[in-house]
Amino acid sequence: MKKNDSSPLCQEGFYEAAVYLRLSKEDEGAGSRAQREESESITNQKRLIHDYLKDRKNIHIFREYVDM
Repeated sequence: MKKNDSSPLCQEGFYEAAVYLRLSKEDEGAGSRAQREESESITNQKRLIHDYLKDRKNIHIFREYVDM
């Protein structure tokens, strides 16, 4: 990803991060419902990560990866 040098993300101390979310073993047997809807474990992981990062203005999430 090419950055614009005037972007605050190019400044020292700013970071771009990708979020990796993984389906739990408990959700693996949920079948087609889990394929159509976001699983509870994915929702909880996403919430925890976003809650952790909301006060860390120097970290920008540029992408989320979900392993299902």
